[in-house]
Amino acid sequence: MRSKIFKYNFLVAMTVFLLCGALFLWALYHYGAQQHWAELENETAYLAAAVEENGYEFLETTDREATSRVTLVDGDGRVLFDSVSDAETMDSHAQREEIAEALQNGTGRSERYSDTLLQKTANYAVRLKDGSVLRVSASQYTVWTMLVDMFYPIFWILLIAVVLALILAARISHSITEPIWKLDLNDPDERDVYEELKPLVARLQAQNREIQRNLKQLNREHEERDSLRREFTANVSHELKTPLTAISGTAEILQGGLVKPEDVPRFAGNIYRETQRLTSLVNDILELSRLEESSLPEETKPVDLLALSAEVAERLDGQAAEKHVAVKVEGTPETVCGSRKILDEMVYNLCDNAIKYNRDGGSVTVSVTREADSAVLTVRDTGIGIPKDELPRIFERFYRVDKSHSKEIGGTGLGLSIVKHGAKYHNAAVTVDSEPSVGTIFRVCFPPGEAPAEAGTPSVLPGESAGAAPVKGTPHP
Repeated sequence: MRSKIFKYNFLVAMTVFLLCGALFLWALYHYGAQQHWAELENETAYLAAAVEENGYEFLETTDREATSRVTLVDGDGRVLFDSVSDAETMDSHAQREEIAEALQNGTGRSERYSDTLLQKTANYAVRLKDGSVLRVSASQYTVWTMLVDMFYPIFWILLIAVVLALILAARISHSITEPIWKLDLNDPDERDVYEELKPLVARLQAQNREIQRNLKQLNREHEERDSLRREFTANVSHELKTPLTAISGTAEILQGGLVKPEDVPRFAGNIYRETQRLTSLVNDILELSRLEESSLPEETKPVDLLALSAEVAERLDGQAAEKHVAVKVEGTPETVCGSRKILDEMVYNLCDNAIKYNRDGGSVTVSVTREADSAVLTVRDTGIGIPKDELPRIFERFYRVDKSHSKEIGGTGLGLSIVKHGAKYHNAAVTVDSEPSVGTIFRVCFPPGEAPAEAGTPSVLPGESAGAAPVKGTPHP
């Protein structure tokens, strides 16, 4: 930028100087020409008076080395006298412009290149009383003649002008760019710059404020993620420790031979159940991690939600029968483009929770409907319900509403987290409405024509923490 400003200032200065120099030479040339004509007229008048008083012989006494050329021509154009050339060898001057004009009007003038002197001359002629014409000619400076004669002064003036232009251009470019170089980009101040830079400084200040806000937001999100990661690690450690402790204790009892032979199947059953619980927990953790990282290589294809819901309900028949819970699937076939495996896990976890947290003899209704252009999956139960103050946290990992009965109810505490991230994978929205001792309604709304999120997209939407999903109330029917 500085070099460009320097170059432009130098070119402007030199252009102005050359234009001013050209105008000065033009004015000087015209002023010199006017003065030359005035001197030529005075000289011609003086010689004409002298010739009329003293006769033609006066011309013989004129200085032949003078700068002016004197010529006397009779009325017919024949040259009678010339101060430079032999009059007898010269052609008739009757057709010369200044001679013809003087014979007609009394005076005449012209400018031309002389065939004899081979240079530009100014000619002024006066008609004498006897009808002859006296002409005085003098060399006239041309622009090129002036430039040649003034070569050295012009050269030094031009050199001085170039040096001054370089110095001034350097100082101006420095004075223009210095406030920019001194500008503190981290904390720009409008008081330190000239008026033209204030809009730029204002934009820098706004950008700095925006960057600071973004950095603070990123720091907060980083701290939240660290906190959630530590909490998740602690929860995983606790959840893994419980079944491992039970397995280790039971195995130690068996190893010590402290179990009666008839009780061995019962202890082995305990080990099997805890192992199944541990396997389920590990599988859920792996699945949740894959969903959060959006690293699922799942094949997306059209999936019939109604048929899928019927398959899930059939798999849960045994569990529902133990709880004396009736499961019903209703609605219309609605197709969603997505991962069948993930959709299956979403429906399974919603139905599994609806059965686990239901009352004895209750019911679970799974319905698939179309609202506007969206397919909607609804899971309604008549279970224990969720208090209003607990609703914002139910999608957190390992969060349980009824912690006192979590072991009896079973599960890993990751089901709704898997539902939340599975919904985000399909760009769907999950809403929940619940009333204690009445029941809970989960609704998953799939937007029309939406494909699953591409790998690499964040599983947590902007402005949302990783441990909580948006919970919106829906009207309770």
